[in-house]
Amino acid sequence: MISTKQAFNLRLLTLLTAITLPLAASTTPASPVVMAPASAELSSFLTENKASVSIIDLDQSKVLELAFPTGSGYPGINLPVPADGWDLSAYAGLEAEIVNTGSARINVGMRVDNKGHWKNEPWNSNNAWLAPGDSTRLRVTFGQSFGKPAYQLNSSEISAVKLFVSQPPTNGSIQIKSIQGVGKATTQAAPQAKPTQASTSSNTGSGGLTIYNPAQGVDGIKIEEAPQISVDGQALTVRFPEGGKYPAINFESDNGSWDLSAYNAVEAVIENTGNSSIRLGLRIDNAGHWKNEPWSTAQLTIAKGDTKTLTVPFGMKFGKPSTGFDPAKIINVKLMALSPKPGSQLRLLSIKPVQSANAATGSAVKVQNGVLFDPTSSDINNIHIEQTGTVLSKGSHQGAPAVDIKFATDTQYPGLNFLAAGQTIDLSNFGGVNAQLHNAGSKKLRLTLRVDNKGHWKNQPWNTSKITLQPGETKDLRVTFGQNNNNAPGFPLDASKITQIKLFATDKYSTAPHLQLLSLNCVAKSSGGASGSTNFNVPAIDGVFYKIHAEADLSQLGQNHTSVSYDESTGSPALKVDFDSSTHYPNVTFPCPDGGWNMETFGGIKVDITNLSDRKLSNITMRVDNPSTPQNKSPWNNEKITLEPGETKTLELYFGGTEESPKYPLDPTKISGVQIFQAHLKQDSTLLLKNLRAFGSPKSTPTAAWTSSLEDRNTPVTPPEWLGTRPPVEGDWVVTFDEDFEEGTAPNPEVWNYKLSHDALHPGEARNTADNVYIEDGAMVIKAEVRTGHHHDDPELPTSEYSSGAVTTYDKWTQCYGYMEARMKLPKARGLWPAFWTMPDRGEESGLGKWERRTTANAHGQGMEIDILEYLTEWGRGRNNVATHWDGYGQNHKSWSYSHMYYGPTPDGWHTFGLLWEPGKLSWYIDGQLKCVWENERIIDVPSYLILNLQMGRWATKDVDRASLPDYFKIDYVRAWQLKERL
Repeated sequence: MISTKQAFNLRLLTLLTAITLPLAASTTPASPVVMAPASAELSSFLTENKASVSIIDLDQSKVLELAFPTGSGYPGINLPVPADGWDLSAYAGLEAEIVNTGSARINVGMRVDNKGHWKNEPWNSNNAWLAPGDSTRLRVTFGQSFGKPAYQLNSSEISAVKLFVSQPPTNGSIQIKSIQGVGKATTQAAPQAKPTQASTSSNTGSGGLTIYNPAQGVDGIKIEEAPQISVDGQALTVRFPEGGKYPAINFESDNGSWDLSAYNAVEAVIENTGNSSIRLGLRIDNAGHWKNEPWSTAQLTIAKGDTKTLTVPFGMKFGKPSTGFDPAKIINVKLMALSPKPGSQLRLLSIKPVQSANAATGSAVKVQNGVLFDPTSSDINNIHIEQTGTVLSKGSHQGAPAVDIKFATDTQYPGLNFLAAGQTIDLSNFGGVNAQLHNAGSKKLRLTLRVDNKGHWKNQPWNTSKITLQPGETKDLRVTFGQNNNNAPGFPLDASKITQIKLFATDKYSTAPHLQLLSLNCVAKSSGGASGSTNFNVPAIDGVFYKIHAEADLSQLGQNHTSVSYDESTGSPALKVDFDSSTHYPNVTFPCPDGGWNMETFGGIKVDITNLSDRKLSNITMRVDNPSTPQNKSPWNNEKITLEPGETKTLELYFGGTEESPKYPLDPTKISGVQIFQAHLKQDSTLLLKNLRAFGSPKSTPTAAWTSSLEDRNTPVTPPEWLGTRPPVEGDWVVTFDEDFEEGTAPNPEVWNYKLSHDALHPGEARNTADNVYIEDGAMVIKAEVRTGHHHDDPELPTSEYSSGAVTTYDKWTQCYGYMEARMKLPKARGLWPAFWTMPDRGEESGLGKWERRTTANAHGQGMEIDILEYLTEWGRGRNNVATHWDGYGQNHKSWSYSHMYYGPTPDGWHTFGLLWEPGKLSWYIDGQLKCVWENERIIDVPSYLILNLQMGRWATKDVDRASLPDYFKIDYVRAWQLKERL
């Protein structure tokens, strides 16, 4: 009952029905205390899920004790609310004083309800983790859930108050000392208090507003995930717990909200007093449902011992504009740590609203002369050290001034930033940034120059370039805007809004290396290549766009953890490339002119590659790019080969793939990057590259009628009326599977299993539990949420902080060939991976074991996994991946896929995904339209079963948007047909 949208037992459903009965005029409590154990009647408390309640004496006072057994779902109590409800409109929320008297860490929740249908979730809620012996004041603020804007609770009509424990791991108990109304309510019709009028102890004498002043102590600070807080009179110290994901502290106005319309940002000054760096987030909330993200937010990493200012401009999220934020209606300010390491601690020196010109206008100082730092005239103190221990001093190189840099030791990525925190400069007059560097030490240096826009670090809003600098060597390290390593397409940087220019070392050093900065200047824009005009950068007729010869300038090549030299050992010009295994993707990139190459008269690019290493090399890959955009940050094609020692092969890449293997529809008139890389090397390796050239003709490019385009996702689709009643092709079809999910509270166990075949959990994945699969409003729902537990609810299996679900028809229904279809509504929260797919099952009658029955190998018939729908929510709407996998999942694994299948919106947001499976041919349909065809004699010829699941982790990205969970994968129906002749 406490956990919504899952199968409820009859008793809990009866209780919810009782709560929704009409109430008379609400009763106003005589005092803020709505539950005092000394005066409580035990018989008036309603317990749930095997909980028991008693009143005990403790320290000459009485407390309410709630005991619960192991394995119960949400044991708890309902407070005795009067029949006509409570009128708590005089308060801002309810607060319970709770102690964990058990032996295990538990999660305690409190929920405050209005009347209404439970599906509308008419309540506010909050929870807290408590270690054995810990106590807390658990507060539910009206209008918020879990510290975030939520359902707009009517505090004058409170129909229920619940306290419960979420899935206790062992027998235990909590003590509840009191539950009372707290804070002052804000009348909805009343104007919001201006900072100069706010009746709060945070109000400053000058008329400005301080969100928090150490003079307040710790009163009124709300904590999440149990950080420890204390005040020394000058700052608030926050010690974060080990293992917390997002421990936080929250500040609320005494009046219920702040009117900060006189300002345009909130800034916090923070000192990291812990023993490691810490990633912090600051969030400013409006009221509203948390799914609508009614907030502004920013994040910042602070190194050990450093003090920094974290600023959140109103109307911005991670450096990107957002809409709908109202600074006149701020209800909460949250400071959180993101997965802090053990021993993380900070001192909050101040947190207040500010009027920042940079935040308000987005204005930036425009650089005119192109000089960013000149050792002759620039102040060395304007260079900001990133890690404590790095030392800067004035020096000289060949008689000219230089900056001597001795990087900090025993730290990863020691470096410098040439812009102050919060500073923005405009480099739109230029094409990039160049640092001239000299290695004055005795060790090889690997260095990176990075130029940033504002934004969430996970989006990598920067361009970067890298070099290796040998002792005594002098080189230029250049970042070209919009590129990485000068040639490969990168983040589409806005040169008018540069927020950071960083120079750092890639490695950790035991003794300080000695680097000299000779200059830091802007790079002039090239006059070649006009945007929007015809691209005349055409390779020679023989396709050679990078000529390999003894006099070639190898510095034009991007060398990322690679070293390139000229080689004639085989009797013809070649590039010898040494790949460094210390990074995941060492690569060499080839130069492209401004505007990119126009290769429209060719069909692809190829290169001859020889393996000079003494072992087999897999994942030797060529990648060819178009320019990236904010909407598509991975517009490329790639192809890979495997080479035995000494073997030579030609690696060919067709633009857009071949008709048999379609890929991203690359535009050959805008080739902006060509690179060769190796993935996840275990040892250093060496390749010989020869005869790099464009080849073929445009006829080599696939022109299949079913190939979709990016524009398809914006073209509305009206599904045909026959959809769902028959397959999309003619034939004498018979319905063989029909699940409409119209009956019961959960899918039929005679048809569906609630678990996948394997018991393993990969990092970041959600566990599967039958609790998260249920029927609601005529659809099967698979729910993804933040809720820790064991995989398949088996205490012998691994745990995950995320819960989701899966269903399969393994051992209950299979079919070989035919048409299979499901109508569904997909989730939206970033980081989710809904899928509809099939796996082989040769049947119990085959006499094979479970794994042999399910193998995708070419044994006992041709096995294969078929993915009908695979969708990553981070793609945004209207994109699907289809794929096949065969010959196992080990070193012999083979696959075919098409991840750029686009489709348009439907009137109701539901989409139908189907697969027509024929001998040697697979055809995928979306909303009745043919979207993809693959023909191959290796296509599966044994029966398969159906799978529907909602996963995260691995391919689905690690960047899960916890704030948008729970989210739901809804399936209206699943159907299958078979030709009568095959029955």
